[in-house]
Amino acid sequence: MIVKKFNSLLLFLFSIFFLYMFMNKTIFSDSLVWTWWSYSEWLINYPGQFVRRGLVGDILLIFSEGQSNFHSVQLLVFANFVLFCTLLLIAFIKYQLNLSKFFILAISPFGIFSFILYDTFYHRKEIIIFNLFLIYIILNVQEKSFSFNSIYIYFFTFISLLIHEGVSLILLPFLFFIYKDEVVKKDKSKKYLYYFIFFACTILLLVVFNAGNMDTAVSVWNELPVSDRNIINNNHPPNSEYGEMNAIAFISRSLKDQVPDILNILFSGTMTLWIFFIFFGYFIINKIFVTPQGSESVYLIFKEHPYLFSGLVVFFLGIDWGRWIVIYFYLIFLTLLYLKKFSTNQYSLFTYQNLVLLFVSVFTVLPEYNISSNNFLILQNFKDQIFLYILN
Repeated sequence: MIVKKFNSLLLFLFSIFFLYMFMNKTIFSDSLVWTWWSYSEWLINYPGQFVRRGLVGDILLIFSEGQSNFHSVQLLVFANFVLFCTLLLIAFIKYQLNLSKFFILAISPFGIFSFILYDTFYHRKEIIIFNLFLIYIILNVQEKSFSFNSIYIYFFTFISLLIHEGVSLILLPFLFFIYKDEVVKKDKSKKYLYYFIFFACTILLLVVFNAGNMDTAVSVWNELPVSDRNIINNNHPPNSEYGEMNAIAFISRSLKDQVPDILNILFSGTMTLWIFFIFFGYFIINKIFVTPQGSESVYLIFKEHPYLFSGLVVFFLGIDWGRWIVIYFYLIFLTLLYLKKFSTNQYSLFTYQNLVLLFVSVFTVLPEYNISSNNFLILQNFKDQIFLYILN
């Protein structure tokens, strides 16, 4: 009981500290701490026509009424990620998982504390998709009606495709898997699965065929207030390899334009490091959350449903490999949580295995994209951020 209370207190103190740090990086900040690329991605909008990834940006511009979106985007990023952390904690409680495991997940390279410390992932649009997924599995602790689940999954599919079609390529097989599970449990006809496939493919094709070109990107850019354009341009790193490229200009790029960047990653000599992160994620899920007895049943799920990994095609469509790995990690994690494949037994934080894992996690950072272009300066981060907030 004492150990359990200590673990809860430790998690609470870490959460308060990192929340304070996160507030200083978003809603209390007068400058852009996180990446200019994500900032421009939030502001992709509909300039009088449909544009892929433009849903959120168009809503932001409606409310900004021609004024700067800086504080609105900062508030959205803050609220979206805090909601994610809260929903993840609620899911742990609802599914009766030990909070010591939440702490291990949070401090790992795939966890919320690492994201905040190194300004990775928390500012990405897929956090909205994780939140929609978490809401669904929390609501389904007590099984809902087939009608409710169908409406929610169709809505989830539609919104995710409008938010980011690349992320949706990874997501859709998992949504199909869950919907198939609902169809089987409720003893419904397979025709419902065909309806879902038709719906998802139709929306996906509409998005892809309306991807946009350079004229579209210019129109999107011109819709932004001058202050937002300046924020994006002024936060380019010196001699940026992207030049004038940002997430808005990126919507004009074709698959052919992507080939050199993909080849650069494939032959950059960093493949072993990416494989390390894949196995690190596997280790966390399989060794921390799944019991030894349950490992085989989890393995069978993916063996019997190989389409769950059909979204791996995104690794040959975009260079954000770290981003894709994190998305796969959380979709697999949340799917197994939905299936109740995780152990609910008591769990000690202070075991040899966990201490080694925590030590490795502290000195490991999962980048969002090409490893060779990242230098996180771990010691510098500890000095500039952790000690700064403690002293202040």
